Amino acid sequence: MTSIIKSIAKNFIIISLILLLAGGSILAATPRELFTRASNQYWSENYSRAEELYREFVEKYPENELFSDACFGLAQSLYKQEKYDEAGVWFGRVRRNHPDPQIRGDAFFGEIEVALLNDERMRARKLLQTFLNLYPDHALSDAARERLDMLGGGKETSSQEEMTEQEKEKMTPDTAAPPEDEFMLPDDFEIDFPDDLPPLRLSPDTPATAAAENKTPDTSVTQLTSGTEERRRVALVSELQKRVEELEKEKRRILKELQRQEEENRRFIRTATEYREQLEEQKKLTEKYKNKSERLEQELSRKIRGLLSDTRLYALSDDIDLSDTAVEALEEGVDHFRQRVEEAMQMGEYQVAWNNIQKVLRRSPRAEDYYKAAVIEKRLNGDTENIISNLRTAIDKADPIPPRYLIFRAELLLETDKINEFEKFFSNWAEEITSRANKEEKSRWHLLVGRRLLKQNDTDQAFFRLMEAVKTAPGSRWARQARQIIEDKM
Repeated sequence: MTSIIKSIAKNFIIISLILLLAGGSILAATPRELFTRASNQYWSENYSRAEELYREFVEKYPENELFSDACFGLAQSLYKQEKYDEAGVWFGRVRRNHPDPQIRGDAFFGEIEVALLNDERMRARKLLQTFLNLYPDHALSDAARERLDMLGGGKETSSQEEMTEQEKEKMTPDTAAPPEDEFMLPDDFEIDFPDDLPPLRLSPDTPATAAAENKTPDTSVTQLTSGTEERRRVALVSELQKRVEELEKEKRRILKELQRQEEENRRFIRTATEYREQLEEQKKLTEKYKNKSERLEQELSRKIRGLLSDTRLYALSDDIDLSDTAVEALEEGVDHFRQRVEEAMQMGEYQVAWNNIQKVLRRSPRAEDYYKAAVIEKRLNGDTENIISNLRTAIDKADPIPPRYLIFRAELLLETDKINEFEKFFSNWAEEITSRANKEEKSRWHLLVGRRLLKQNDTDQAFFRLMEAVKTAPGSRWARQARQIIEDKM
């Protein structure tokens, strides 16, 4: 009882910390957001957290269109954590109620796997035979046949392949439970036998009953009755012993799981404490560098104003004859135009940024200036060939080449459907990009490759790349775009 109270208290602390760090956003989650969060946890192999979120969805939104999918996700999360008994219950619910026959077949096979793991060979054999009758063309049908052969049920399966259409219709969801459930004992079934069982009572049509009514003893019938009774007794005792062994096994598993959960809770509390200390330290450093940055900015601004003042006096002196363009360059300075470009891009005024970047390109452009010119022109929906030309110049001038230049180049190739050039570019630069890019650039790169795979209808690899984009930089706009693609197209 003490360990249970401690566990409850630790779980309460953990939930409080999570709500504090998340800023209460969890409470305001919509059904789809809650389902997406649960799915992300599952694909990140955080099965315990995925179970909690799926269970929360199932309890809160039983009428939602994603309810059946959430039940299937809960069953899979339980299965991954080796909670086989509960996983089997949820697989059974999905098998009976999910509208998609493909997922019903997947859930049915999950229920079979649970039976095999629990060493319920007879039940597993019946489930496998029913699975092959209902879903002969399912993707897992070959695996089901292999398991049935290992259990020695291949011949029995072949004899049942002639099931009529009417019998198959009876096995469909929303009508009646599959026939195997009618012959299965519930998991909590228990039998308490007395020390002396009463004699076996036969039906009135049996020879033993007729012999009893005629008061004529029948030795052969008596022996048959005694042998049948003994076999039933032995079978029931064997079943009870098997049930006791299963309960002991489940008890050991539950104790092991409780110990693991308690250790995980302790580790989480330590991690949360360390994370909070790191946040406090980071906050202090940020404040320190912010003050230092402000002082440096003021000093730099004062020096620039002094330099511009000296340049203006020199340019306007009577001894030097300068054109209007030269005077403007001396008064303003190329760096001044670059600053205007940055400010305009931050405020979304891309036409103003375009006008100023043209002035920079006419004077002393750098590789970064050509890159910004390409970005700005793309924002203004300018000429694609001109954008590619500026970007190519930026790549030629840069040494080393920043990964964002290469990623932008690949993005332009993909958007203009130049797939062959994209594939060649991908093979030449993929390793360079992934080795030198920061997290946000890697997230953008994974998003770009995922979009390319979607164009090639390779949804499995595309999903993997999009999930990598989300995990690499979860707070970036590239991760948000990847999540949106997953929700819309997958």
